[in-house]
Amino acid sequence: MKRHEGLKPLSQDHHQALVEAKHLRAAGETAGTDAAAARLLERWAEMEEHFREEERLLLPVLGRYTGSDCPEIAETLRQHVEIRGVVDAISERLDGGLTPPAADLHRLGALLRDHVRYEERVLFPEIEQVLPSEQLWRVQRQLRDRR
Repeated sequence: MKRHEGLKPLSQDHHQALVEAKHLRAAGETAGTDAAAARLLERWAEMEEHFREEERLLLPVLGRYTGSDCPEIAETLRQHVEIRGVVDAISERLDGGLTPPAADLHRLGALLRDHVRYEERVLFPEIEQVLPSEQLWRVQRQLRDRR
């Protein structure tokens, strides 16, 4: 899928999230749930930063052009909250010395996969349609300056 250069850094992050989602959905089959959960927590900081970048840089500029009641903004934030909640539950179990249930890891893997699909198929095309190109280039500069 052709993506505006301004969004490519975020799309590249999505590839890594899909790899992680695949590992989570396979937890208990190809790797133990403890190993899969540990791998997730090692990579979570990068995923969390990706969410924050979208929330600080991308969604506000989209809101400027669509209004704050834009359904794509609301859905993206809803998904971020849901994913963070599952990660927090997994982290709490690990902190308590408990093995997270494979079902929680599988659910998180499905949520991540579905979230990436949503952003690539719905959110980003809406952004590319609504935002002027100069705004997309500005987002890219801001991403580059933060990384």
